[in-house]
Amino acid sequence: KRNQGEFEESLLKKSLDAPSEERNESTLQKIIRALRFSFVELLDDLAPWLVIGLISAGVISALIPDNFFSGFLGSGIWPMLLMLIVGIPLYVCAEGSTPIAATLILKGLSPGAAFVFLLAGPATNISSLIVLSKYFSKKVLALYLITIAAMALILGGLLNAAYSSLGLNVSATMGSAAQIIPTWIKVGATLILLVMVHHSLSKTNEYGKFWQWTKDRLGWSGARIVK
Repeated sequence: KRNQGEFEESLLKKSLDAPSEERNESTLQKIIRALRFSFVELLDDLAPWLVIGLISAGVISALIPDNFFSGFLGSGIWPMLLMLIVGIPLYVCAEGSTPIAATLILKGLSPGAAFVFLLAGPATNISSLIVLSKYFSKKVLALYLITIAAMALILGGLLNAAYSSLGLNVSATMGSAAQIIPTWIKVGATLILLVMVHHSLSKTNEYGKFWQWTKDRLGWSGARIVK
């Protein structure tokens, strides 16, 4: 099982070195390969992060009161700076950070601050920087971090300005599109996703790895019961 850094490095290598036989595939073969990559290979790598993101979003939703961030931080530059500081070292990929950002918005975080978190987190996490350090110098990495941080803050501020000028309430608009979809489709799609994620976690032995990680942290590994 590849970790997040190895996964990102493999994607970078594939984008730089596309095998010549892939260019000669038929349209049907390309569609089949794309579907297999999306629903099998990619899901195997992203399933743990998706679960982490959904669980984290659930914990935030249960523990943090409504409008907590709007009352505590407001909607100016400070929440964006906080999300930038939190997002840069956070080891969560884009799939894991999306449900977290959505929950933070529902708890009163400004859309611009959530946007900063979504931009800075996946692009500047530790695994990404380790992969990039193999190809670029420290000066280029520093310039990369500064550029990501500056653009995230600028775009986050523009997004807040757009919401303010249009008079939109993001907490009222989020989730409204779900009312269009029939309940049986939502429930069915959720069950299918759960089955696919469970299959990926079982196939890659993520359950066993998590149990072993838990035993190591609790000091259970190699422990014997003394009567």
